[in-house]
Amino acid sequence: MVKLQRTRAFGHVVLMACRVYVDVEHQRGGPRGATPAGDAMVVSAMKARPSTATIANGRSVWRLRLSLPVAWLAAIVAGVAASTVLAASVTYTYDTLDRVIRAAHSDGTVITYTYGATGNILSRSVGTGSALPTVTTGAASAVASAGATLNGTVSSNGASTTVIFQFGSTTSYGNGAAATQSPLPAGAAGTTVSAAITGLMCNATYHFRAVGVNSVGRTNGANASFTTAACGAVMPLTVTRTGSGIGTVTSNPPGIACGADCSEPYAPGTTVILTAAPLAGSAFSGWGGACTGTGGCAVSMSGTRNVTAIFAYTGSAYSFDYVQKAFVAYYGRPADPGGQAYWAGRMDTEGQSLNAIIGAFGFSDEFTRRYGGLTNTQLVTRIYQQTLGRDPDTGGLNWYVNELVAGRRTLQTITLDVLNGATTPPDSTVVANKLGVAAYYSAKVAAGCVYGTEQDGVNIISGVTAISATVTAAKAAIDSRCAP
Repeated sequence: MVKLQRTRAFGHVVLMACRVYVDVEHQRGGPRGATPAGDAMVVSAMKARPSTATIANGRSVWRLRLSLPVAWLAAIVAGVAASTVLAASVTYTYDTLDRVIRAAHSDGTVITYTYGATGNILSRSVGTGSALPTVTTGAASAVASAGATLNGTVSSNGASTTVIFQFGSTTSYGNGAAATQSPLPAGAAGTTVSAAITGLMCNATYHFRAVGVNSVGRTNGANASFTTAACGAVMPLTVTRTGSGIGTVTSNPPGIACGADCSEPYAPGTTVILTAAPLAGSAFSGWGGACTGTGGCAVSMSGTRNVTAIFAYTGSAYSFDYVQKAFVAYYGRPADPGGQAYWAGRMDTEGQSLNAIIGAFGFSDEFTRRYGGLTNTQLVTRIYQQTLGRDPDTGGLNWYVNELVAGRRTLQTITLDVLNGATTPPDSTVVANKLGVAAYYSAKVAAGCVYGTEQDGVNIISGVTAISATVTAAKAAIDSRCAP
């Protein structure tokens, strides 16, 4: 007896005289239900000259006993051998009755089966078609404390291919991210794929692999790993707004929103894009520090970075100067450049009338801090002191207090009256000197000097009088404070 053993079928061949008795038994070691490709060839050959045959055709086992001439043995053995080679690496597709309808081989050969009403194979066609995608996992890049970019290379091999990256703290992964380039077209060959992931833990090791899926099946790339940057390994980015105008600066990735938030830490290797947006009455003049020019600003966070955004006031000089007067008279300090540009723009919009904006000064937080709890007499006295550097005369004080009590005037309108009424020396000289020092200080701040607190501003001009020496002393103090 000669015994032929294959991966999914085995047979017993018995030589008696000049005839061969063949027992072929197919068991559930290979494709479910139906006869695989090589077996179909064997059955076809054996059916050509049956002597006796008994077939039990079920889901798991079929048997066939036939009497054949010795001459057929070579053909049978050749068919079995051919099927063994063909089935070396095969992906099977099944129908709803659990029968093989397609066998895709690793060499690109595709065998298709059709069945009759009784379950017998009606046809078998051999051709070429798509194959499993080829997937290579690459090295991670842009690894930071909370994120990284996963990379790989994929060939579609004849079918549109979806590409994802699996990642996690173990080789069980548990997380997935679609590749930016997914899905790849059927003809993609050696295409670089990537996916940026965030929300990772710092100083932690992560495993990942690239995965390709097409109509033939799925291919998992090899496992790779990376370790995120150490906790706290971040670099600060600080934005400073300067110039006579006002605007905002925002960032991508989010973080900087200057105005309110002008400094944020970023992981090493992060590229931060800054965008400047001038407000009404201002224009963006350009970048300083880590960026230059007037276009976009891309900051590579390989260390501590400082960027300056310069905004210029584009409104009328009349409104710009008058707002400075309002700050000096009402708050007793020089205008900060942003506030001066904002209110001057509002004033231009309202027909250059200070009356249109001065009312808003009385509802500010600074007004509450400086004037909250004062009596009417104290309020009027404070306005005189801040604007003219002296107490009011008795007649003027009583008149303004009565106007406040009667509701005919507000503190804001009294401020304008005192400011505009200073037309003769020494009051006019005091107003001019205070405004000159205030403008000098505002310009220094616009050029990059730190304004400081509200009280710092008050202290700058509180000692300025009609005497020119007080002006010189105030400017020297400003120069000293704003020196590099």
